[in-house]
Amino acid sequence: MTLSGWNGGALADAAGGGTASDPPTIDTIRRALQSDVDILVEFTLQEGYEAEGAPKEEAAVRRGVEGGFKTPPLAEYWVAEGPEKGIVGSTSVVTEWSVDE
Repeated sequence: MTLSGWNGGALADAAGGGTASDPPTIDTIRRALQSDVDILVEFTLQEGYEAEGAPKEEAAVRRGVEGGFKTPPLAEYWVAEGPEKGIVGSTSVVTEWSVDE
C-alpha cells in the first residue's frame, strides 16, 4: 500500500523516512485518536508548506484538526502505521456543510 500524495519530502522526514519511489511500509490503518492530534497537526503543517510554499499558523491548523474530534465531528481522520516507526501517514474526510442564509 502506498500513501496518497506521498512525495518523500518533509512529510517523509516527519514520518520517519521513505522517498517518492520507496514510501514507508504500512501494516495498519486505523481511525485516528485524540492522542494523535500532535502528529496530525505536524503532518498538516508540513503538507501545507510543501503544497503552498508558505508556513501556516499552527494554532489555526490545530483548531481545524481538533474539530475532527468534537461532537459532531467536522472531519474524520485515519492514520497509517509502519511496523517500527509508528504513524507514517494520515488522511481525512471532511464533512460537507452549508449555511442557510
